Amino acid sequence: MDSSADDGQATAAAEDSFEVLDRQKQRLQELCDHFEQVVFEPLETGEKEIEIYLQDLFEPGHNEKATKNFEQLKQKVAARCRTLFERNNRAFDLVTLRWCIKGLLKEDLLSEEKQVILREFLDDDVVLDEIADVLNMRVSDIENWDWNVGPDGIPVLPRQQLNGKYRIWMDEDVLQAIFIYYFGTTLCILLKNELETLAFSSNSIWNGPQPHSVQETRRKYYMGAYRAIPTKSADAVRMEQYRNHFFLSALPHDVDSIPGAYDDDDGDDDDHSDNGDDQGSKSTKQRLLETLATELLLHRSLNGEVAMVQTDLQWFGAGLSHSTILAVLRFFGFTDTTVSFFKKFLEAPLNIHSPEFPNGKGARIRRRGMPMAHAPEKLIGELVLFILDVAVNQQDGMLLYRQHDDLWFVGEPEHCARAWKTLKHLAGILGLEFNEKKTGSVYFKEGGKDAEIHKILPEGAVRFGHLVLDPETEKWKINQDQVDAHLKQFKKQLDECKSVLQWVQTWNSVMGRFFSDSFGQPAYCFGGEHVNSIIDTYQSMQQFLFAEGRENEGECRSSIVCHLRKMIETRFGVVSLPDAFFYLPEQLGGLGLRNPFIKMLQINRELEGETPQKIIQEMLRKEQESYKEAKKEFYGIESAERRISRYSKGNSQSASEITRLLTEEELETFLSMEEFTNWRARYSFEFADAYKRLRSAPDRCNPGLDSDVNRAVRNASSSSRQGAQVVNKSEAGWALQMHRESLKRDYGQLSLIEHRYLLLGVLAALRGKPVRWAMVL
Repeated sequence: MDSSADDGQATAAAEDSFEVLDRQKQRLQELCDHFEQVVFEPLETGEKEIEIYLQDLFEPGHNEKATKNFEQLKQKVAARCRTLFERNNRAFDLVTLRWCIKGLLKEDLLSEEKQVILREFLDDDVVLDEIADVLNMRVSDIENWDWNVGPDGIPVLPRQQLNGKYRIWMDEDVLQAIFIYYFGTTLCILLKNELETLAFSSNSIWNGPQPHSVQETRRKYYMGAYRAIPTKSADAVRMEQYRNHFFLSALPHDVDSIPGAYDDDDGDDDDHSDNGDDQGSKSTKQRLLETLATELLLHRSLNGEVAMVQTDLQWFGAGLSHSTILAVLRFFGFTDTTVSFFKKFLEAPLNIHSPEFPNGKGARIRRRGMPMAHAPEKLIGELVLFILDVAVNQQDGMLLYRQHDDLWFVGEPEHCARAWKTLKHLAGILGLEFNEKKTGSVYFKEGGKDAEIHKILPEGAVRFGHLVLDPETEKWKINQDQVDAHLKQFKKQLDECKSVLQWVQTWNSVMGRFFSDSFGQPAYCFGGEHVNSIIDTYQSMQQFLFAEGRENEGECRSSIVCHLRKMIETRFGVVSLPDAFFYLPEQLGGLGLRNPFIKMLQINRELEGETPQKIIQEMLRKEQESYKEAKKEFYGIESAERRISRYSKGNSQSASEITRLLTEEELETFLSMEEFTNWRARYSFEFADAYKRLRSAPDRCNPGLDSDVNRAVRNASSSSRQGAQVVNKSEAGWALQMHRESLKRDYGQLSLIEHRYLLLGVLAALRGKPVRWAMVL
């Protein structure tokens, strides 16, 4: 290409960059303007109306035990508030400060400069002692606490999160942040434990589908006490998962289990947050996706119909009514001193800095919403959303699945319609608003759908990450339009990388984490078709990213390797680098480039020809066999007296009660197949197995690794140090096994460099900050 063409291309690129910057500034200004319109105008709600609704929900006249439990909760909350705010002059010491600082560092709350300051505090006991004295003085005068920021107020500005999205954040004082974090987190822990007890203790407010005791007695008589009910039914698995992973998931049980930032919407924690073999604990998002997909499949296949509703609360954190917040806090037993403290916290003097007003427009008192990512925001937000959890559950025993204010529920269409009406009614009382762009539903049914139900359910598509639930095929499909939009941003971000290490880090973060999570991890509820679509999408993505120069690749087998090889040759003049250099982990002298295809290809073999429908059909077949076996065993017992005896051995009920519950004909006639399959989620062993299998991921088809390869992977993994890349054992094993012979031939070992010459600490420092997505507005 001649120089004039190069100049023209450079000019076009520069003009394009200026255009993008102008557009970004405009959108940032629009974000600031919208925020300003929301937070400085109060949204008044009826506190008396809220109180009446909550009384009916939590203190129902027909359930004295539930009412008593709620009164006990309010008493415990009030007692803890008095201890915390009125009798707590020595709240801060070295231990308290350390867990507060470590917790704050988990949040994407403070600026990077202030995070550096906090890390320095951790290592200096003298400074921590002085900070404790200052903060304890504030505690002793808690009734007069305020933000104390002077006429300029607290700087508020748009800040980019790890996921690339911009949010409006307060740039507050470090000591104020610690002070507020302590009180907020302490009450979060209290609330988590007390609300769990309220919801899941005996005689609680929680409503679940429970069969009548007569039905249970009948099953035990016909099938034997120990065969009638599985030790862990699908109902039990569902509730255990809901309680452990979804219920108030943003609140910690203790200071050692404090979650990170609220909005983990496709964020990234860099390579060293990735577990070593990609098979560690699932993310909450993946569990949620698998649960929704499994519930949808089972309801549709076994009941013939199903509905799913998705929604999101518009500006929930930024726009929640202060009158709603204060009414809810009072109702749940928070003392006047505590409510007064939170009122001052909410009414912060904000000074908004925006592209048009870089120095701010002067301090104004906030009248609506909560400061983002603070512990009190989690406390208040989860408490308000808990009301939605209970309101939906009390209708028909449905579970409201949510990640903060992103909400889903799935089940019988009639139940979903009632739940949606309940949410809309409650939103009106609490002053909440649904985000129409993120609200939608599906309604699947054989034959004609109920027109009234269809009318009630909200319009719009159901999406999850980069997946969309196709209303025609009833399958989750990758949203290619959404992928293309992110792919353009990704290419721009790669092109702007200033070093090879930064390029690899960006690739690993986005391809290894963001897209992998957004497509949904492979699971039996999606089948092999889902994996094939991911592989096809990865291929088309690479074709787009590395389209330039493909005609000159020659024998190069991997376009990404070609791209990096050319980049290194251009910058450093190094040629003929082996493929192993790109894929081996840093601990073995490589770049540690992630290969998204490996995991998919490993799993694809296990899912080949597998479909969710096959699992369900196999469950139905086994259910038929179990019915026949139980029936044969029943009639193999000579008399009703012996059957009653069999039942009584496993149950305290007397034989006379059995004869009272069952007629003579029923004592001699085995239950029907219809009754046998009733309450599958409670009684069916086969249903429980299918439920767990659909929600699980298939085992990987790992290559047979030679012993020296296994040893090298283990050694590399164990040698990882703070800040270094965590070795992805699966990918490292594949790369080593593939290049084993050439490495031994050319280097005499399964490494490109002697371990003593590795500068892993330098590499960690060069990698520096976690990768942030390019601007997403």
